[in-house]
Amino acid sequence: MKKIIIIFVSAVAIFLGGSLIYLKILKPYVIKPPAALSVDCQDCKAVVFLDGKKMGATPLKLDTVPSGESKLLLSDGAYTYEDEVTLTPKTRTVIRRGLGPSEIFSAGENIWLEKSDLGETVSILSNPIEAIVKVDGKELGKSPQTTETLSEGEHTIEIAKENYEGKAVKVTVLKGFKINIIFQLFPIPMPKSPSEIKLSETMDYKLLDLSTQNPLLFSDTMAWAKAVAYYIRTRKLDIKYNYFIDSFGKIYSEKGEIYLPKEKINLKDKTIIYLGKSDDKEVTVAAKVAIEGLAAGKEVKPENLANQVEVLETGTGWLRVRSEASLNGTEIGKVNVGEKYKFSEEVEGWYKITLSDGTTGWISSQYAKKLVTAEEPKSE
Repeated sequence: MKKIIIIFVSAVAIFLGGSLIYLKILKPYVIKPPAALSVDCQDCKAVVFLDGKKMGATPLKLDTVPSGESKLLLSDGAYTYEDEVTLTPKTRTVIRRGLGPSEIFSAGENIWLEKSDLGETVSILSNPIEAIVKVDGKELGKSPQTTETLSEGEHTIEIAKENYEGKAVKVTVLKGFKINIIFQLFPIPMPKSPSEIKLSETMDYKLLDLSTQNPLLFSDTMAWAKAVAYYIRTRKLDIKYNYFIDSFGKIYSEKGEIYLPKEKINLKDKTIIYLGKSDDKEVTVAAKVAIEGLAAGKEVKPENLANQVEVLETGTGWLRVRSEASLNGTEIGKVNVGEKYKFSEEVEGWYKITLSDGTTGWISSQYAKKLVTAEEPKSE
């Protein structure tokens, strides 16, 4: 009997000792404590998926989720955001996103904590880089940036860059933790009060000018049109419009989709937004042709452009044709007022035209104008 008792006590001791070792040493490595997650969608209502599992709709606050690296997907039915997120045990990760028409034209911030042996700091990354960072109103430098040790408690982080919307977040610094923030800044696609262009005194529609020198915008005008539509809607700007037209003569619907005119449209009291380059200094011929084609219900393509100029009144009844685009160019001929010629090139102040005998030369653009006509599209 005594032997049985000794065996029982030994077994209990081994069990308790093993349990203690497990709880104190092994458990933290075998079973990680859970994390918390908050997800919000700016200007939209979205469904949240974590590692493929539907978690709910925004704004979403989960107090218990598995810690570690997880795949987050956010969708509003039209656009999605997908990323790997870090869920640190016993801390809350915060994801705030705006679901714009493309990755570039979206914004938001990801905030998470991780254990740190270097003190309580905040690491700030941004897309694009080199945005100005401020902590509690004091400029820290340009991103990427890491603060010096901060006191425990609440701090305000601000970030700003020219031509982008700035952001500000409040974070709570905890002892022994580093805060990580990744900002995605939204490129401003238009001025809030765009100027109006008058092509003629008789035009009965409105043409708003968004011309820019920013290559991020004019390098992809469809993405630009969609960004403007998204910006006007989500920022609640009091701007009513019907179409977009870019400097290449492409027409887009009010949602930024390609639009091919199929029937005549009365442009009276309509508003068209012009997506051009500031360097052009005026609405391009292709855009003017597109507007004419829109009104006529014709599909306008670059090959539909009639690249001609008409000689205007000069006071002498004729205009000199020169060998080069300069007053120093040799006179190689004359053209009469009212005549029309095909032009193949344009430099500041000059048009290169082709004469009836095939000779090419330059005339002053001061005494000539481009002709803008739209032709019927060819049937397939």
